Amino acid sequence: MRYNNSKGIDMHKLMMVMDEISEDLAIVEGKKDKKALKAFGLNNIIAINNKPLIEIADKIKNKGKSQAVILTDFDSKGMELAARLEVLLKRYKIKVNNRLRCKVMKFGRTRIEDFNKLVRGDCHVKVSSNFNEIYNKSSYKGKGSSRET
Repeated sequence: MRYNNSKGIDMHKLMMVMDEISEDLAIVEGKKDKKALKAFGLNNIIAINNKPLIEIADKIKNKGKSQAVILTDFDSKGMELAARLEVLLKRYKIKVNNRLRCKVMKFGRTRIEDFNKLVRGDCHVKVSSNFNEIYNKSSYKGKGSSRET
């Protein structure tokens, strides 16, 4: 049985992709991305956290890994980071699994941390700075559609 969440994501397919990724080492940009993948049960994750890429490559080589999946965000900065990291990892004789990166990209999210919301099932409610008002994100269009708490 397939489950499609409210965002139109086939969770069964997503879980199958995450299972494939769990066999490799996943490289992400930061803590939130790492947390998102951990929510899917992945444990073999390295977060770049603005460290020099050479340091990340050394860390992967020291772990004895021969294959990795680069899961930086799919925005321009993340794509550039992925390209630079791929070149560096190839110099270290570490194979980069781009097939899995492309599979993740097809789910239509630009940030890896957004996948965490799919697992948690966020409710999309925005609390204003005035704690007496709550705005429903889907219906709030900058109009006076607030309600008192």
